[in-house]
Amino acid sequence: ARLNPKIGYGPNSNIFAHILYNLNMEPTSAYEMLEEFVNNFVAKHGSRLQRSKVDEIVIKVGIGSGDSRKQTLRLTASSMTGEYLRTSGAMEMYDVITGSPTQWFDLKSGDEAKLASAKAKNRLQ
Repeated sequence: ARLNPKIGYGPNSNIFAHILYNLNMEPTSAYEMLEEFVNNFVAKHGSRLQRSKVDEIVIKVGIGSGDSRKQTLRLTASSMTGEYLRTSGAMEMYDVITGSPTQWFDLKSGDEAKLASAKAKNRLQ
């Protein structure tokens, strides 16, 4: 939405979904599935998302089987890089005492990722 000159850098909106159901699949397969869903959603509802000033969509889902969550996958579609809702994936690591996310690792490279918006918002998410 920020790329639209009529909106500029005014207030923006975010969509956040934390799916509690665990997916029993590899993180890369889950990421590809969610990425396709988000890209189709943005293609279908792009004008509505822009009118609503949506600059970020975050989907978190557990990787594991049954009640056993082994990892958490975070898919982010963000406009902060200059492209409209470009997707990226990261695996989250948690503080064992608080349960809050403390580190993110890029899904493709395995390198530690810096998610500027995530640390500020993790109290809400």
